[in-house]
Amino acid sequence: MNNFRLQLFTLAFCLFSLGNFCRSQNVAPTLLHHQLKNEIIRSYAFNPLDQNQLIIGMKGENAGDGKVHFSNDAGKTFEVLNSGEALCDSCSDVQAVCFIDDKTFLAGTWKNGIYLSKDAGKSFKRIKGFPSNDIRSIKKSPSGIVYAATTTHGILKSEDQGRTWVCPHNADMNKTLACWSLEIAPRANNILYALTFGSGIYKSIDAGVTWKQVAYQDKVMIWDIAFVNNEMYAVGSDDNTSYLFHAYLGDRKWKVSKLNIDASVNSIGIQSNFRNYSILLGTWSSGLYKTYAIESSIEGYRCTELDASDTVGVTKILTTDQFIYNFSWGDGLKIYERELQCAVVVPEVFTPNSETASDWNITSNCKLDHLNFKLYDRWGEKVYQTNGGLDTVNHFMHAKSDELSEGVYVYWIKTSFESDPDTLSLKGHISIVK
Repeated sequence: MNNFRLQLFTLAFCLFSLGNFCRSQNVAPTLLHHQLKNEIIRSYAFNPLDQNQLIIGMKGENAGDGKVHFSNDAGKTFEVLNSGEALCDSCSDVQAVCFIDDKTFLAGTWKNGIYLSKDAGKSFKRIKGFPSNDIRSIKKSPSGIVYAATTTHGILKSEDQGRTWVCPHNADMNKTLACWSLEIAPRANNILYALTFGSGIYKSIDAGVTWKQVAYQDKVMIWDIAFVNNEMYAVGSDDNTSYLFHAYLGDRKWKVSKLNIDASVNSIGIQSNFRNYSILLGTWSSGLYKTYAIESSIEGYRCTELDASDTVGVTKILTTDQFIYNFSWGDGLKIYERELQCAVVVPEVFTPNSETASDWNITSNCKLDHLNFKLYDRWGEKVYQTNGGLDTVNHFMHAKSDELSEGVYVYWIKTSFESDPDTLSLKGHISIVK
């Protein structure tokens, strides 16, 4: 999947309390932008060097519908690349797109091979010698190696920005590694996950040379995979039931649970915040659903439909710290505003005598219901405690800064928010520099 940088809070570390899963007051997110209505978005990629740049591959019913669109404002508006034309006269489905750099784009098609642009999308040319005509996924690793997942030749890779390609694995794996999708593990160059047609999830730890099956369910197609912290989730479905697969990095054991959704699930996104995460699920026929990791029972995961009126399929889901991107199978791109995630932010360094000392403040983006604050010195002696609000704490820090010696202090906060009754417990460090 994918991937935006999550907002970082200046906390040394967080301790999660009994209620570590937020609830939103309103189930349905707010729709901010809706582009390319009634169109099928088959693939997407954000530029890792500029998160405002987005390219998407389109699927149509006819030859010449396979176009690539570009956005320079994170999906608010689009233009058609390749001088407004399809990648080729017979191209109908652009199944994969990828940024190699600001000027170099790749696009993989159904039945028509793979295309390369060296001029930021002004023109595309088919790569000669690429062995497969059916490319389902293209991903670039942090080290610069580009991988392409095909249905006929397994996984291929390029080390020269897509100009030439080799197959790293034995040819007898081509059929087994016929892929719907391919993902690179976070912060990894050589760990790949291939979501195959009928053979479950295969994993490679050596850049695609050798592969091992790590998850499988009989007659279940596993469509999508997502990563959060040191965990992995995947979704799959058969003719009647949808499933959520869960494992920790290392793949020693995958847990398979049913999803209580009538529609078939085909995509997954993780909606992270500084305390926890929720799981977004895309379906072939009824839009988005949401569930939480703690909402699993013997009957499966309880799932909540985000918009009961949405009867359109989902291609892919992407979440950022502010937005949800729903790349749909029939109604373009829908960008939703995420529900408010309550936070307390504690600056790490306080320099009382500097010109910016007045800017130092512990803040919260939500109104607090209560707050208990304790401050300890380096020897573990408590120097301050209050049940007052943040203003009380901030006043103490500024008023008593002359009495506090230079050094590192440990704080402990226990609080809840009026809009979120879950109790939040935080510990971290404040360095006072004089």
